Amino acid sequence: MKGMNRIKRGSGFQGVLRYVFGRDRDHQDSPGVLIGGNLSGTDVRQLSREFAAVRALRPDIGKPVWHNSLRLPAGETLPPERWKTLCDEQFRMSFVEADDMVRCA
Repeated sequence: MKGMNRIKRGSGFQGVLRYVFGRDRDHQDSPGVLIGGNLSGTDVRQLSREFAAVRALRPDIGKPVWHNSLRLPAGETLPPERWKTLCDEQFRMSFVEADDMVRCA
């Protein structure tokens, strides 16, 4: 497992969700798959609404989006449950608490 040194901070959740779920022009061929999280939404619109509600609780945070890309060495694969575990571990190493998040592979 390698971090890609591509941690992105942003102010809007819809953009990163469209990127992750492969709805932007550059990523339609390899969309992400929702593998976990603690929100109830399952698509870009639902998750954006949930994140917006949480964001409204902390208007002082200018860039609440944290997008961290991870990748495997070429030719390796993992089942979704293992990806979820690795994402949880990565998140714990970066933050104290994981309040509202979505994990995608």
